[in-house]
Parts: sequence; C-alpha cells; structure tokens
Amino acid sequence: MLSPSRNADLDTPSAKAEHGDDAESALLIERIGWSLVSLLTGLTGLQAWAGSILVPGANLVSVALILISLWGVWRAWASPNGLQVSGQALVLVALIVGIGFYAAAVWATQPGYGTDGAAFDQYSASLALHGLNPYTHSMAPSLTQFHVPQIFHTYRLNGTAVDNV
Repeated sequence: MLSPSRNADLDTPSAKAEHGDDAESALLIERIGWSLVSLLTGLTGLQAWAGSILVPGANLVSVALILISLWGVWRAWASPNGLQVSGQALVLVALIVGIGFYAAAVWATQPGYGTDGAAFDQYSASLALHGLNPYTHSMAPSLTQFHVPQIFHTYRLNGTAVDNV
C-alpha cells in the first residue's frame, strides 16, 4: 500500500527509534570532537605558560585558556544540546590566541640564527645591497637583529667577541 507522504513512514516506532539513534550518535560525536578541541586549547595554554617569562601577559592568557578549556569540556557534556555555536566560537578563538602566544614565546626564546656566521652573512648581504662595504662595517648589530645567543658568538683568544667579517 502506498503511503500519502514520505513522512508517514517516519511515524512508525522503529523509524522514530532509528532516527533518534542517528541524532544521538551525531551528538555524541560532536561532544567528543569539541571535548578534544577544548583539551587542545588547554594544552596550548600550558605551552603558552612556558613562555611567560619572555612574553608579557602570557600567565593571564594561559590561565584564561585553561579555564576556557575546562568550561568547554564541561559545557559539551552538561548541556543537553552540547556546545552551542557561541561556545564553539569561544573555544576556537581561545585556541587561536593560545597558538599566537605560544608562537611568540618560541620566537622570543629561539634564535633566528644558530651561529654568528649566518647572521654576519645575512647582514653583509643587506649592507652590500645598500651599496655599503661589509668589510668596513661592524657586524655587532647583526647579533641582536637575528637573535644570536651569546653561546653561539665566536670569541678571540683575548675573550672579545668577533664583530667583523
């Protein structure tokens, strides 16, 4: 027998149960996914905490990220509909901010060059492009410009750092 509409087929108890199971499994997958994103936000907050000495405000941002992370996991499971769009946006913005603070900490702690020779080469090329002779200029500014740590400077026998080509 033909049904008058397709929706009439959904009125059977087995069809309602099947449709409800699909919605429940989709909600479960969504809750698991947003829980993982929230936990990633918390881990990013912990990573940003490591750079709190060098990046101003990293401590406060780290605490906020960890709290947002905990809130996101709690809200994903405590709410009957999971994490809503505004909560998802909050967790994603927090994750992006956390990644930015972590990147700033890495940039501040790790040098651009691991040796003074590479910094001297870059600085010499820049001077040559501007029509200056790199052999007559001091290379000392290149050490700070390219974040070369003191342990990678080359020293003379008298203890002074090499600062020319």
